[in-house]
Amino acid sequence: MTFKPYPKYKASGVEWLGDVPEGWKVAAVGYRYEVALGKMLDQKNIVGNRLAPYLRNTDVQWGRINTAALPEMDFNKVDRVRYSLRPGDLLVCEGGDVGRSAIWNTDGEYYYQKALHRLRPLSPTADSPAFMYYLLVCATAQERFTGPIGKSTIVHLPAEALRACRFGFPPSRHEQAGITAFLDRETAKIDTLIAKQEAMIGLLKEKRQAVISHAVTKGLDPSVPTKPSGLAWLGDVPEHWITIPMKHIMTMTSGGTPAKDRPDYWNGKHPWASAKDLKVDVLDDTQDHISDLAVSEGGATLIAPNAVLIVVRGMILLHTLPVTVNAVPMAINQDLKALRANSNCDPEYLTVLIRGLSKEILGRTDQAAHGTKALREDDWTGMQVSLPPMTEQIAIARYISSTNQKIDILIAKAKQAIALQKEHRTALISAAVTGKIDVRIDGRERTAA
Repeated sequence: MTFKPYPKYKASGVEWLGDVPEGWKVAAVGYRYEVALGKMLDQKNIVGNRLAPYLRNTDVQWGRINTAALPEMDFNKVDRVRYSLRPGDLLVCEGGDVGRSAIWNTDGEYYYQKALHRLRPLSPTADSPAFMYYLLVCATAQERFTGPIGKSTIVHLPAEALRACRFGFPPSRHEQAGITAFLDRETAKIDTLIAKQEAMIGLLKEKRQAVISHAVTKGLDPSVPTKPSGLAWLGDVPEHWITIPMKHIMTMTSGGTPAKDRPDYWNGKHPWASAKDLKVDVLDDTQDHISDLAVSEGGATLIAPNAVLIVVRGMILLHTLPVTVNAVPMAINQDLKALRANSNCDPEYLTVLIRGLSKEILGRTDQAAHGTKALREDDWTGMQVSLPPMTEQIAIARYISSTNQKIDILIAKAKQAIALQKEHRTALISAAVTGKIDVRIDGRERTAA
């Protein structure tokens, strides 16, 4: 689909906006919207006399607002006028993902915290908050608030800075609403395509996990005789496989954290892994690094390459068991363990086995200090597993590697399609709200490609 431009343009005077349609007005946000920060949170003044729910920065996501299990604080009579929300208010994040916005469309008594801006049009008959929302989508995509385009990075978006931002505004609320309706319709189509690709990725990941789990519990040949494993969760296994505790096929190394108050222990050359790094199958670098001194006297141990790294403590264990292999020597923190195969287990098969049994391993998590989750060593390393002969372990590991490559190619293609759709979505919004394309009249001012 292609679009025609507006008949005439004029210079906006704003470098990143360029030319805007002749009838549009270029103005600072503060000349068209009331911009007001929310109430400062003060725990000592929450006494329960006038409690009411309020929104935080994290409650405002792009295009949606959380209203479940909101915290409460006291709002006096003046506060209830100053910080109240009403349908149509546009809420904008002052920090974090600066500029992230959504429109409030919920009835009832709700307020908002200082980490949010509330925008209301000074002339409701002239300006549409929904159009302003798309302007903010455009501005944040072009990094107008936080990116390298400016002279410095703005960690927060003060009210003064938001009021000073200049945009092009169509001359009437009716025209703004027309552009908004067009973008609502077209972005919904794009979002549907993205959702389908994301669903496909989910199914492919499920398939990959199912293939691994089946291979390490049933083998590759469905015709071989089987026997009861004696374990309810495992069922029948190939007759020639042996049952053995997991701790007898591997050795385990614990991690540690060098003292944080020793600068000479940090910013060195050695990768130091924590749970946040275990997002890839093979890990060759980490966010944090430690020095030789941290290794020699700070309690850190370098793990030789090709160990299986897993998370054994942390709230991430509520959902998943991160597993990766270190490609280079690295240290690990106290929430990780490094596993290495014994002589009776192929190293690559050990990785496959841990991934294939991740659901069963996660079922053995327990409560640790401060309410976090932990894998108790005796509970999970004592698990009985069914182990094939070495030649079969190698064959299974190779089969899984080949299968994963094919699935990963499909996942990569789906991710690429998602990235292209998101780029198209961003470009379409930008073109429409800056007047580079004319979408006011369907079928007359645009033609099919």
